[in-house]
Amino acid sequence: MNHTIHIRHQTGIFMLFLLFLLFTGTACAVSEDPELPPETECTTEFQNSGHSKTSTKTESVKQNSSEISIFQEIVTENSENLKNSESSETIPETSEIPDVIEIPESILLEDVPYYSQEYILPTGCEIVSAKMLLEYYSHQETEIDDMLSVISCQSFRQEHGRLYAPHPEDAFIGNPYSESGYGCFAPVIVRMLNHLLPKQYRAVDTSGTDLQELAQTYLPQGMPVLVWATIGMWNPSPTTIWYLYNSRGYATDHQFQWLANEHCMVLIGYDADYYYFQDPYESNGTMKFRKDISEKRHEEIGSYSVVVMEKSEQSK
Repeated sequence: MNHTIHIRHQTGIFMLFLLFLLFTGTACAVSEDPELPPETECTTEFQNSGHSKTSTKTESVKQNSSEISIFQEIVTENSENLKNSESSETIPETSEIPDVIEIPESILLEDVPYYSQEYILPTGCEIVSAKMLLEYYSHQETEIDDMLSVISCQSFRQEHGRLYAPHPEDAFIGNPYSESGYGCFAPVIVRMLNHLLPKQYRAVDTSGTDLQELAQTYLPQGMPVLVWATIGMWNPSPTTIWYLYNSRGYATDHQFQWLANEHCMVLIGYDADYYYFQDPYESNGTMKFRKDISEKRHEEIGSYSVVVMEKSEQSK
């Protein structure tokens, strides 16, 4: 009987061992298969039980796709309606849109005073024209002598067989009271005007600006323009050549050639074909010259010009 119990006991142990081997072997076979990702076990289970997670997911995607398609149709319809409503609406005007400044087809500043250089300053057209501009803003007469007192007039000098003088941008060359005087350019007149203008105004060198732009920019604002061109819009003619002094008064090797017929006037108007000037030469008064020839002469002389503006306007 003891043997029987012992055999049964051994048999029971052996059966447990076999069960252990069977269980561990199956588990190893599944875990050692590299082809099966962990979620495959769940998929296989559901497939074996007749409830495939993959098929359920596909059905869900199909349903969602249908919902998305319907949603897209609604969005497209709403977008089209929005576009149609926007195109049919008128955008209201706002005060933030700046007004367009219209350039008049013609203009003439009739209240610019006129002076002739005849019998006063035969070669001082720049000074007489500046006098017109000065009195336009000051509303009082200015004496020529007062103007000349703040202008540097320089004569020629001979040094080492050369003729020397400053540049016309630095001084009036020659004597404006003389028939043999030459003249000066915009920077000289700007400095003079800024000594004599009322304190709320300032002369500005606008040299380099073409005549059309000067006319259309300043005349509509009631601002006459000092302009360099030629007498009667005749051809400029190269004449005297001289060597230049620098700003410190030392002689240099740089040369300058004067163009005969150089002239300065006050631009006061324009129309479709002409520019209008207060011309101090030979008591000409108000003169008109064709636009094309005026623009050409202005450029040939060097495109010099001067305007006077309020100091508040200049700072803008």
